[in-house]
Amino acid sequence: MQQMKVERRLIPGLKAKQMSTSKSVLMMTQRHSFSFTLLEDLQAKILGIPYKNNDLSMFVLLPNDIDGLEKILDKVTPEKLVEWTSPGHMEERNVNLHLPRFEVEDSYDLEAVLAALGMADAFSEHTADFSGMSSRSGLHVQKFLHRSFVVVTEEGVEAAAATGVGFAVTSAPDYENFHCNHPFLFFIRHNESNSILFFGKFSSP
Repeated sequence: MQQMKVERRLIPGLKAKQMSTSKSVLMMTQRHSFSFTLLEDLQAKILGIPYKNNDLSMFVLLPNDIDGLEKILDKVTPEKLVEWTSPGHMEERNVNLHLPRFEVEDSYDLEAVLAALGMADAFSEHTADFSGMSSRSGLHVQKFLHRSFVVVTEEGVEAAAATGVGFAVTSAPDYENFHCNHPFLFFIRHNESNSILFFGKFSSP
């Protein structure tokens, strides 16, 4: 599949809106065939953007209303994300996409999570047992951090070590408009396992 770049340009009058504030933002645009579905119950729509190797896909969940995201957050679960993006729910549609460049980075202290999974002993110098790894006594885990980032630019999508977006070009004349000019959710899925690897909210540029 041929890799294509997203055109980058400032669109006059297109603003990212949140509550009572608005600002002009640099948007990327692309007119191509994407996986697409309407979620009528949620008053939202989902667009799928494949990575170049098709192992991963990035999905954008865009509410119809400017302030619609807060109204639907409690209805979004991992199970629902998998259901909404399954082949039976999505279809290839010609889409006029407007998406802001963005970068999201965060880190998480997983000590409490791992302790809840039964690894509390690993964090105690009195009970930790790493004798299979080192002969030193008192060896224990002080901190377990998970750091993740997602970068979306006109060159493609980058998450961890994966980059690139591939598109299939079609020639049908009708296009769905998918303008990400208000808060939306995004997530990256491993296609074979249906696992959600990254999940985030874009609220303001």
